[in-house]
Amino acid sequence: MKKRAKLRHQLQATVKSMKKSPDPDTIHAFRVSVKKLRAYLRLLSQGKKKLSLPAKIEKLYHRAGELRNIELYAHTLTEMFAGSEKPTGYFFLLEAERKKRKKKFQTALKNLKISRIKKMLPHGDHTSEGPGSVQAFTKTKQRQVNEIVHKGLTTDTDFHNIRKYMKDMMYNGGEPAAHKQETKEITDELGVLMDRSVALSFFKKSWLQKISVAERKKMEEVHQLWESEKNGMEKKLGKELEQMTQ
Repeated sequence: MKKRAKLRHQLQATVKSMKKSPDPDTIHAFRVSVKKLRAYLRLLSQGKKKLSLPAKIEKLYHRAGELRNIELYAHTLTEMFAGSEKPTGYFFLLEAERKKRKKKFQTALKNLKISRIKKMLPHGDHTSEGPGSVQAFTKTKQRQVNEIVHKGLTTDTDFHNIRKYMKDMMYNGGEPAAHKQETKEITDELGVLMDRSVALSFFKKSWLQKISVAERKKMEEVHQLWESEKNGMEKKLGKELEQMTQ
């Protein structure tokens, strides 16, 4: 079975699983299958017309990500307040937002028909799947990572793009053998950093203004702690990436 067909079948299977049981595990599996297919389409698009996923799949991916982010944040925040009094006013606002996101996710999931996925995916004469194309693709991604690291890591977008480029190499089997384990460890660390950045984005002024002064103080303490942890992660990853790209 060709790789594109294999990835398509994986995507169909994860959508089917989500429709049956839309839980964190099936949502995660779906998002990974989309990322792998995206990476493969980027590989096949080298020097040719860009191949992209259809709007309905991208929308479901986006909605699944929104739901995943808020549920992960709620879980992490609940653990933070284990054994102490939770800021119930803030959690009420958080749950209301989670329900909105879940409804949007369910609509996007309902609108994507499994039987239509094969016809929706791009076709054409993009058939360069040999080692040469993977090698060229890998060099491009390595160059993109190096450029970001050498100019200085200053934004969340920098770290996000580095992780995306590394994942592109990993999903297409192009990461250098000498750095295979190192690449995996760094992408895992970058994933934790991205989750922390997403968590910090939920400290919305509009929400904090609606809760009591006591609850606001609790949330501000959590924000300061997570901001400090995020800064530490960024410094550590910055050093690791500099060493890796020397």
